[in-house]
Order: sequence, then C-alpha cells, then structure tokens
Amino acid sequence: MNKFLKVFMLAAAVMIVGSLLAPVSAQDDKTGKGGIIVEGSFGGDPATFNPILCNDTTCQRMVGLMFPALVSVDPKTATFIRNKDGGQGGLAEDWTVSDDGLVYTFKLRQDYKWTDGTPITTKDFLYAWKAINDPAVESPLAGYVSTIEKVEAPDDYTLVVTFKVADCTAIANAGLIYPVPSHVLGEDTSKLKDSEFNTNPKVTGSAFKFGEFRPGEQVSVVPNADYPAKDTQLGYVSPEGYVLKEVPDQTVMVEQFLAGETSIDTPAVGRRADIRAAADKGDVTVYNYPGNAWDYLALNYADPANPQPALDDKGARIDQGHHPLSVMCVSVRRLRSRLILTQ
Repeated sequence: MNKFLKVFMLAAAVMIVGSLLAPVSAQDDKTGKGGIIVEGSFGGDPATFNPILCNDTTCQRMVGLMFPALVSVDPKTATFIRNKDGGQGGLAEDWTVSDDGLVYTFKLRQDYKWTDGTPITTKDFLYAWKAINDPAVESPLAGYVSTIEKVEAPDDYTLVVTFKVADCTAIANAGLIYPVPSHVLGEDTSKLKDSEFNTNPKVTGSAFKFGEFRPGEQVSVVPNADYPAKDTQLGYVSPEGYVLKEVPDQTVMVEQFLAGETSIDTPAVGRRADIRAAADKGDVTVYNYPGNAWDYLALNYADPANPQPALDDKGARIDQGHHPLSVMCVSVRRLRSRLILTQ
C-alpha cells in the first residue's frame, strides 16, 4: 500500500518547504472568483473517488477537494487545530482526550451538509468505519486504522474514537476515517466496491463538487455554493473550477505548462532550467508551501562480497570491510570542491 495513506488526512504533517509554479497569465481572473485552475498529471486515471477505497495519489488529490476532513490543519504551522480556535475545512469543532490517552471525543460542527442538503453527522463516520473493516470491501485503509479499538457515536454530533494504545499519531489515524454519504451508499457495505458512486460521486461534502470524469483525459470539480463561507478566505469558494488533466509524461507536462495550457506545475518538474528561466523573466510565479515529503540519500557501506550485520549480538559495531562506495564518495566530494572553486 502507498505510504501517502499514513498521512492521508494530514497533508502538511511535516514542515518541508516545497514550491508551486504558476504562469502569471493563469492568475488573470475576469470574474473575480479565481478562474479555472488546470493541472497536469502523468500518474494515470484515478481508480476511484471513494475515500474508503482510495489508494493512489490522483484519487487522494480529488478526495481532498470533495470530502471534509475530521480535523483541520493550520497551513501556517502544519499542526492540527480546532475549529473553535480558527480551523477551517475540518468537522471537529473541539475535542478532548482521556487521561490515559486512549479515548478521543470529537464534537462535530453542525453547519456542514452533503451537496444534496443532508446534514453530515456521525452516521457517516460510522458507515465509513464499518466499511473500512469489512473484508469484502478490501479497503486499503484497514491496516492503517488497526490501532483504533472502536468508533462510537453517542449522538449525531459526538464521535468517540478509542485506541488500543496511547499514540502521538492518534489524531492523524482517526483522520483517516473520512465521512461518506451513508444515506446514498446503502446499508450493505459489502456492495461498496461495485458502487456507481466510486467513479461518479454526485453527493460530496467539501468545498468542491464532482464535475465530470473522462477516462484518459481529465477529471474536474466545481465549487460547492453551499460550503460554509466562514471556511473560505474570500467568503466564497475560489477558484471557479479545478481540472486535473492527464498527460503522457513529465516532458509533455512541462511543455504544456510553458505553453499556458496548464496553470500550475509541480516541484518535481519545476527544477528544470527552462522553468527556472521563465521564473526569472517573470513569466512564472513561484509559491512556497509546506509539504509532506522529503529527499534523502542512503549509502550502504557493507562489503558486497561479504555483507555483515551492522551490530553483533552484544550491540558492538561490526567492521564492514572495504567497499568501493567509500572511494566514490571521496571522489564526489573532491569533484564538488573543484566545481565550487571554478565558479
């Protein structure tokens, strides 16, 4: 299963700075409501738009736009925040934790509704919890909520999540349980895998509503006019639409971005020289934002002809012998020094 599921709800859990690139022309907005954002994606079509079955990054992106999270995340500090303390986009108005750290009691907001007008309540969380644990559903989330003992609802707006052990990741794990419109999906969770809802979620509950899905081409969402205005920066949902456009590869993605066919670019391809040149000329605007990923280089110094454990049975370090990688690393350091000197 993909690692993103562990941070499915906490999109900014780790404060690593990334960048978002946008053509200056893409910021033009004749209506004053943000225009339509078009983003390229070469990851393939999403398998589903159902948060219970979501197992790819494209699905994750769209689910985050269409379904409300349990707890808000402060975009400035990347920490969980109660709605009563200024949080936006989350259903938890407040929460308390038992003295032993096992029981989290969430008080939900009462102003969130599904796009068909039905209130979002604890029934929708209980349905999601039941479906995640139904073997017939085969939800990829099942393994990640295994630390949760049970989920209960004393009333429509009080959700009680009990954990097996006290854990500092408890709220993040509880946040993996996205509410789904239980009144639309039906009581029998075993039929969820074959539900039309999975690729055509006509009833959603966040800032955007499902627009259309054209396999191999694009998926789009449109603003939810009934979304709580206090959860927006402008008093209404902006932009006027979001389109995730399928492209063959990263090269085509960059070409379309520079041609103005897409509005934003990702950090991975944004490091290219032609992108940087466009930014230097003012044709592209660079935005920094918190991310939930990091880059690292792991070096294995063990002798490939005679690999040894790092430590012996007493915890003492074991000599790894000679490895050509150590020589390569010295050469790399020297090469970098020369490059710096010649600049």
